[in-house]
Amino acid sequence: MAFRFADRWQGRIGSLFPDSPNREELLALLEVRDRDLETRLEPSAWADAVLLNSWVNFGGTEQVAQYRLVASDRVDLRGVIKSGTIGFVPAFPLPVGLRPPANQPIATLSNGAHAELYVTADGEVQVITGSNVSVSLHCSFSVAP
Repeated sequence: MAFRFADRWQGRIGSLFPDSPNREELLALLEVRDRDLETRLEPSAWADAVLLNSWVNFGGTEQVAQYRLVASDRVDLRGVIKSGTIGFVPAFPLPVGLRPPANQPIATLSNGAHAELYVTADGEVQVITGSNVSVSLHCSFSVAP
């Protein structure tokens, strides 16, 4: 069960401020805070990546390329892609709001060896090293300034 400020403080507010005319207002503010927290902590739905530059989903039982916003300040990527262009060209774009404030190099696996993703502040997810036989997108990065 999620932590709720209103539930936790309801009894305490009554004992701390028994005669306060603002008691109900304070409880109402805590309810608003709870709703805001729940909204910010609830991950967004996974969205399919629009692949570019010959990249395609690996297929079979591998996860398709997707992204989502988590806790209002982190983006998760998942999936396995193949066959595209290695280098400083986009494998897929990210929408505004899901972009890092500065370019982010991210270590990953590619065909069983080290590879590097590069997520730009302009929203491009690039595969800059590795093999285009397969590239894992499973990672997270911050969008907080």
